Amino acid sequence: MKKILRIAAAVGLLYFGEHHLGAFSTIHSYYFSDATASTTGKIIQSRKLSGRRSSFHDIKYQYVVDGYTYESGKVSYQAPGSIYSRRMLRKYPEGKDVTVYYDPLNPRYSILEKGGIDLRVFVQAGLISAFAACLALWPSTRPRS
Repeated sequence: MKKILRIAAAVGLLYFGEHHLGAFSTIHSYYFSDATASTTGKIIQSRKLSGRRSSFHDIKYQYVVDGYTYESGKVSYQAPGSIYSRRMLRKYPEGKDVTVYYDPLNPRYSILEKGGIDLRVFVQAGLISAFAACLALWPSTRPRS
């Protein structure tokens, strides 16, 4: 029973890390989408979300490809953080027209800023994975003395 609880806690940690940091989906988007086509979109939401020690941006945009409307929040392949978030909020105010880069084979994959992936994204994904693995694999019994 303890092993099941540890595995459930590890899965919960992975979910929490992805939901709040987005490291795994950022890596997946960077390597498996080909955002080579572009279209015009519009920023429909641009707001600051504050945490205990830092703030994050919540930017959403809409764009149309082949008559279908898509919505996304992926701005770049950078790791979230306070300084980066302030810059993004100034650059992408609500109502602004923007260039959206999308994958022509799968238009739901899109991004506003092309460029390299931030090393911190790999660090975040690695740390979350390591903690989850330790949590799931840690021995459930105490060693005998």
